[in-house]
Amino acid sequence: GDGVTDTRTEECDDGNAEEFDACGINCRYNILIDSGEHFSCVSTGCDVVCWGKYYDDNRVGGADNIAWKEVSQLSLGSEHGCALDGSGVRCWGENGAEQTLGSTTVGPTTLSGVVQLSAGDQHTCAVDARGISCWGNDGSDRTTPSVTTDRAIQVSAGADHTCAIYERPVGTRY
Repeated sequence: GDGVTDTRTEECDDGNAEEFDACGINCRYNILIDSGEHFSCVSTGCDVVCWGKYYDDNRVGGADNIAWKEVSQLSLGSEHGCALDGSGVRCWGENGAEQTLGSTTVGPTTLSGVVQLSAGDQHTCAVDARGISCWGNDGSDRTTPSVTTDRAIQVSAGADHTCAIYERPVGTRY
């Protein structure tokens, strides 16, 4: 997006001044918004913008330092945030419990094919091709989901717990 729509290659301009950025040329924005503890973030798909007390105090800073590529999910914890974009899971903010995996800009490197993520108080979880992966504070066993042979389809990380929805094979009774 250079501010001008090139009718040969673009349906519309993606709204920023950067030409040949990683945002899709079809300009179909994916507006996302979430709130953590005393801060909020919004994404138009090509960036993540945060504000609020904790963000202004630099307790959860870092989202504006990431070169985003088509953000498809956004999830905020107490003092950290994670997003799924074309580069994978990327986290920023407070990392006292390794909920951002030791980096202010890059999340877990062992995940593959992430379809959903959820940031809790001091931990983060993702559903990928292998099932559910969680990282961060495990003080209440909140980052250790139950072992099951069923396919995980959704996870929700809370303050001191994590819940998941699994798909059961047809005809299976529990």
